[in-house]
Amino acid sequence: MKITVEHIDSEENEVILRCRELDDEMLRLLALVRAGMQKLLVWNERKELLPLNVSDVVYCETVEEKTFVYTESGMYQTALTLSELEERWAATGLLRCGKSCVVNL
Repeated sequence: MKITVEHIDSEENEVILRCRELDDEMLRLLALVRAGMQKLLVWNERKELLPLNVSDVVYCETVEEKTFVYTESGMYQTALTLSELEERWAATGLLRCGKSCVVNL
């Protein structure tokens, strides 16, 4: 696979995949790009909803049936379970490391 990065003067980033056929390798790459673009909806202790980049997550844990998300700047809560977090963002590096913990590699 050939990878080319072009720097352009545009307000929006653009990803173009060129392929002879949409094979497994290209589908995995597309899934990774899409997963990285999705935001994780969390709320803080004041119940303010915030969209969070998954790349900002350090780890997540479940305590008393509540899921907490930890970043370098704070702690938040989400309505998603650890299984849902792992399933949605495994391609971006979220890994289940125990019954009640997911870490971001």
